[in-house]
Amino acid sequence: MVNHNIPLAFADHLSPLFRECFPDSKIAKKYSSARTKTLAIINGAVSPYLLSELVKCLREKPFSLSTDGSNDTGDRNSIKTRVLKENPSLFTLGCPCHIVHNNASAAGAVYTEITGFDIEDMAVDVGYWFKSSTKRKNKLDDEKQARCVRLRVLFDDPMTEIHLLFYQSTLIIFTNFNLLFQRQDPSVYLLHDQVYVVSVDIMNEENQLPDSQLGIGFTTRTTLNRLIEAGHVSPEAVKKFHMAARSFFIRSVEYALAKLPLNDQVLQYAKFVDFKQKTDVAVDYVQYFVQRYPSYHHYSGEKVE
Repeated sequence: MVNHNIPLAFADHLSPLFRECFPDSKIAKKYSSARTKTLAIINGAVSPYLLSELVKCLREKPFSLSTDGSNDTGDRNSIKTRVLKENPSLFTLGCPCHIVHNNASAAGAVYTEITGFDIEDMAVDVGYWFKSSTKRKNKLDDEKQARCVRLRVLFDDPMTEIHLLFYQSTLIIFTNFNLLFQRQDPSVYLLHDQVYVVSVDIMNEENQLPDSQLGIGFTTRTTLNRLIEAGHVSPEAVKKFHMAARSFFIRSVEYALAKLPLNDQVLQYAKFVDFKQKTDVAVDYVQYFVQRYPSYHHYSGEKVE
């Protein structure tokens, strides 16, 4: 019941249910455990046993802990600071998923500031407009509500398609990176190569691609060229879009450099755990963990040469 999160009140019906399902069973006839007895068994027998086994396991082997509270990993009187006081070998890592989400959000804010196109506002307007009935799509020309007016302006602007295609092309980068942190298998040894960034002055125009070569996505580029050739978009609009796209990429890199654990040694040396990378790592990688976590090997308390 606990494993499947079934209400304890269901236990009141189990005894008669078992007797009806198994009329020839002596065990079923004698079974009697309503919610009160079931609760006593769980709290008085099952829970203490599982807790003791868990404590034994945590004392004998390394373990990881995930928490969804920023106060738990802060630098002042948090769970992290208290555990570090007792065990300096603790390794902490902020929520990468949150960092990646904020990274995309920060880049999108710059894009919106330049173009005036807010993807979040548009998603909200579209959602609420068609929330009650999809038939409302035929009334965009007649409605005078503020939300309808905003949507009509967006749908009439050919650059809206470019904005949406740009987001479709670029946000997948953040999504795929975020999926790495949601794997069930351990992935700490993969993180360093995923967040590694070559040191380069991104603000130097000599290190930037021209507008025609910006990585805005193949479909975005071909659609933009088609609209330009048809005369549906002005040179000013195209210039503003390229400026926004460039600013989007620059802000993304700036945020990543400031927030992601790019120089974390644990992530760097953890590559030796990956069998596929064994030829690319040296003994130093293993030696780092031997020295970093002395309490987790049989040399604990002794000097490791």
